[in-house]
Amino acid sequence: DTQDTQDTQDTQDTQDTQDTQDTQDTAFEDGAVQGDDGNLVNLINLPSAGKQLIIYFKPEKAYIQDQGYEELKEMVNSWDGQDVRLKITGHCALYGTEEGRIQLSNIRAQVVRDWLLENSSITADQIEIHGLGIENIINRDPDSQYLNRRVEIWVLP
Repeated sequence: DTQDTQDTQDTQDTQDTQDTQDTQDTAFEDGAVQGDDGNLVNLINLPSAGKQLIIYFKPEKAYIQDQGYEELKEMVNSWDGQDVRLKITGHCALYGTEEGRIQLSNIRAQVVRDWLLENSSITADQIEIHGLGIENIINRDPDSQYLNRRVEIWVLP
């Protein structure tokens, strides 16, 4: 019984590791983002309620990188002029104080909001922002903290 239990646990650990690796492998695929259901979502479909775009950040930074600008431009082109409502959530890695993580995640969300306000027809009353710190952490592995340094943009129903 002990060996069967250990074999079952080893199998589950292997599957958990593979699931985590699969998520990491798809996080940066060009032209798509990963939705809640684990499927990749093409940015062209973003106006559908519930779709998301993820913008990644460098450690302890709150500026949008070149790839992020390209993804934002593509998103704006897909829905600009439409009546959309967005929820923008900022996130960060595990490092630093709780207060610092909340502040950084708020600033990241504000930077993305400000870019959208300056570069699209969307107005401030169509956007809600939240700095969540590490509340919705994706990965605790020190080598995978890049997954936590992000802003998620959700199209609301």
